[in-house]
Amino acid sequence: MRFWHIAALAVALSSSIARAEPRVALVIGNSQYDDRLGALANPARDADLIAASLKKSGFEVERVTDADRRTMFRAMARLGQRARAAGSNATALFYYAGHGLQSKTVNYLVPVGAQIESEADIQIESIPADSVLDYMEEGGAANSIVILDSCRNTPVVRRVRSVRAGFAPIEKRGSALIAVSTSQGEYALDGDGENSPYATALAREMVVPGEGILDMFLNVRKAVLAETRGAQEPTELSNSLRENFPFTVKVEVTVTAQQPTIAAPALAPGTLARDFSTVPTGTSSDGTVMAGPYLRDGPVLMQLRDVSPSGSEVVFINNRALYEGKAVAPTISQNMLTMRSTGNVAASFTLTLAVPAEKVSFMIPRMFPETPSGITFPAWKATALSAGGSELDTRSRALGRRFGTDIEREVVTLRAPAFEGISAIRFESDPRLGTTPFAAFSAILIEGVWVEPMNGKPGG
Repeated sequence: MRFWHIAALAVALSSSIARAEPRVALVIGNSQYDDRLGALANPARDADLIAASLKKSGFEVERVTDADRRTMFRAMARLGQRARAAGSNATALFYYAGHGLQSKTVNYLVPVGAQIESEADIQIESIPADSVLDYMEEGGAANSIVILDSCRNTPVVRRVRSVRAGFAPIEKRGSALIAVSTSQGEYALDGDGENSPYATALAREMVVPGEGILDMFLNVRKAVLAETRGAQEPTELSNSLRENFPFTVKVEVTVTAQQPTIAAPALAPGTLARDFSTVPTGTSSDGTVMAGPYLRDGPVLMQLRDVSPSGSEVVFINNRALYEGKAVAPTISQNMLTMRSTGNVAASFTLTLAVPAEKVSFMIPRMFPETPSGITFPAWKATALSAGGSELDTRSRALGRRFGTDIEREVVTLRAPAFEGISAIRFESDPRLGTTPFAAFSAILIEGVWVEPMNGKPGG
């Protein structure tokens, strides 16, 4: 199950670059129940907390609060649609905080606005808890994770004879895990603080690097038992996952004394150097800025054209946005040129130069393979183009995976023939193995560019 094995770098790119294999999540927190059901203080805040942790672990999250029955069903349907759009290797996760109940061994989630006075009302007003699995499976999710922080005490238990505390077991299906915040026959606590005991422990464990998913839930159980002094014991209703994969993969970085502090190409007189160090990525909320305006500034004047696919963007990204700076080791700048929102398909863009060049060099930064299955960089191709669009020189690399050793920084040089200069460079990337997204990065990463003008004469 590759998705989790290469998650270290996929998580690093969660806010800016398309992930190697997608994760989608739906988080619902229902608090504003009426007096007949009993309002809850924490589920909406729990939804915020869990959504934040999921985003750190690389999920694309939809958050919904205080939802009625129709809104919940529509959000579940969108989760299935998002899983399908993400591809057959997607992992889908559903988290629900709010009222839930069991009636005649069937588990139900209770929407805001539900009117439950009898056993018949439960089926009319509530949502079977395993409905979300139907949507996930219809969406073709490779792995489905359902987390229910519900079964909080409600007056319905006293009004409807068939209602029982806690959730009943759910039949195993596909590659799925269904975790609940309390054991059968018990109530989940809303908690006295800002969040429920279960949400607090879960959010903390979700972002622990290297922790297997089953170990994660075991540690959540221990933490909740300790916090509630044994009053609440989380459990799993069903588990058919095929391995104890890490939820967030640990990446350890070691920089040796022998590592060079700079690795730029030898510069001929008149060479124009651009290392992107002045691009203000550090001031943006996600560590990225659109590349266009900054490419048109500085000693190497460049412009973007022919960005593909439609909707993708060429950006500068700060290294700190790549797994907190622990996955990539740039040597001349913390900013790198790349693409985002490519949809994990073949992508490309072209940089045009203000003056024709004899030689153009660019650097791909060093990366670390400290994950259980190494790291994988997409196939890429760089082509030098003449003013008329003729291909003058080409460099390329196949999609590659590295185990145990770094993917070293690399300076790539394109040269023009004596009679015609380089006017543009086309960069193409493909993160797929066949038709399946495979690489941890969706596009090439470029740390710096060096341009040697024709006849050594700077211009622009």
